[in-house]
Amino acid sequence: MDELNIFENLIIIALSNVNQSYYQTTYNNIQNFRRALEYRNGRFFNNDFERFGERVFCYEFYHQLRILIDNERINNPLFLDGALLQAEVEKMQIIELVERFGLRILRGRMSPDFLMHTPGNANFHPYVIEVKCEHELSSRKLLFDLEKIDQFITRYNYQRGIFLAINVNNELIQTRIDEIQERINELEGRNRIKIISKTTQLAEHRVWQL
Repeated sequence: MDELNIFENLIIIALSNVNQSYYQTTYNNIQNFRRALEYRNGRFFNNDFERFGERVFCYEFYHQLRILIDNERINNPLFLDGALLQAEVEKMQIIELVERFGLRILRGRMSPDFLMHTPGNANFHPYVIEVKCEHELSSRKLLFDLEKIDQFITRYNYQRGIFLAINVNNELIQTRIDEIQERINELEGRNRIKIISKTTQLAEHRVWQL
C-alpha cells in the first residue's frame, strides 16, 4: 500500500477512534442550545453554531489522527517525510505560499479544515481535507467545499482531497451528489477527490470516488 493510501486508511481509523459523544451528543447539544436561543430571541441567520459543532469534532479528530501519524512514523520514520498535519491554515499563510511559489490565487474562502502538507515546499502536499457535521447537508455547501478541494489540487499541487461528511445520512449524501453531478463533472481534479461519510462512531464508513 502506498503512502497516500496508508494516510487515507489512517483517516478512516481516526474517525472510528473519535468517541460517539463527538458525533451526536455534542452536535445535538449545540443545536438544542441554538433552538432555545431562537425561541427567546428569534432565528439566527448565520452558521456560527454549525461551525462551532464542526470545530469540536475536528479538534478530537485532529488529536486522533496525529496519534496515528506519530505511531506510523515510529515504524516508518520516512512516512510522508516532512509533511505536517495542520488545522484551519490561516488565509495569510496561504497568500504567502501563493506569492512565494507563483501559484494561482483561490476563489472565495481559502482556509480548509485540514492540510497534510510541507510548509515552504510547493512540491509535496499529500492531502487537503474538508469536514461538514450537519445533519441536513445542502448541495450548495457540498459543492462549495468540493470546489475548494479541487482548487487546492489544481492550483496548489495537492495530490488528493477528501470531504468528510459526519452525522449525515448516506442516502442524503447520494441525493446531494446527484443534484450537483454536472458541476462535479466540471472539476478538473475530481478523480483525486473522495467523499467519506461516517454517521456514528460504530457505523461503517462509506466512500464515494468522484
